[in-house]
Amino acid sequence: MNLSVNLKANQRALEIDLIRGIALFLMLLDHLAFDLRYFLNCDGLAFVDSSFFLDIVRPSVLVFFLLASGISTAFSRSDLIHARRIGIAAIGLSLVSFAVEAILQLGFIIYFNVLHVICLALLLRALFAQLFARLGRIGMDLCLIFVSGLFAVYISQYQTLENYSFLSLILGFRSDSLPEMADYLSLFPWAIFIYLGALIGDLYYPKSESEKGYLISSQKPAAFFIWLGQYPLWVYLIHQPIFLAIVYLLKLILQKH
Repeated sequence: MNLSVNLKANQRALEIDLIRGIALFLMLLDHLAFDLRYFLNCDGLAFVDSSFFLDIVRPSVLVFFLLASGISTAFSRSDLIHARRIGIAAIGLSLVSFAVEAILQLGFIIYFNVLHVICLALLLRALFAQLFARLGRIGMDLCLIFVSGLFAVYISQYQTLENYSFLSLILGFRSDSLPEMADYLSLFPWAIFIYLGALIGDLYYPKSESEKGYLISSQKPAAFFIWLGQYPLWVYLIHQPIFLAIVYLLKLILQKH
């Protein structure tokens, strides 16, 4: 009986890693296309400027990534611990961007991006878990989706702010005086998809069946995506320096020819 339960838990853990890995891979492709287009002036990737890509493809990839992040909370022992790990990475990413900006003056500071959104959304979920423990995990997820939806609607209807604050930037208020930023993402409405993913995870992966465990998969390319899904934070943190280094080398090679 225990063997059957463990195998089922392992299989479901692999499913989560596969979903998370595919979502991360799509985001990596999006970032690579952006880097090649704008830093290498690659005309073959002009489609990234199209309204279809900007309004449909890119948001769809982001939604998928946030849903996968939410679903993975079913396998997290603590939202608070999970948020702390992501928060440290998010702060580190912002500090590095400030340092790069001070040296290169590129105008690509990261104030608040997807890592910050996931961190803050998980912190709010941990707070709700303490304040409204009687709701249960599913009730809490539904409550967070509803409250986030109310905030998103209110912010979308609010007039553009003349002056922004860091809080208004986090929440997603529009402003004509926002600074130049790279990879900006607001808490609302995007936190909704994290909570929706958490709801899916709690419904499909009951806590009793979601103990962490991994099997080594020999199926390719599934094994590659599963590997990505097992180390999403590290992959996310190192992918842009690697991409930018590749783009820089390609630029040097093209200039010589």
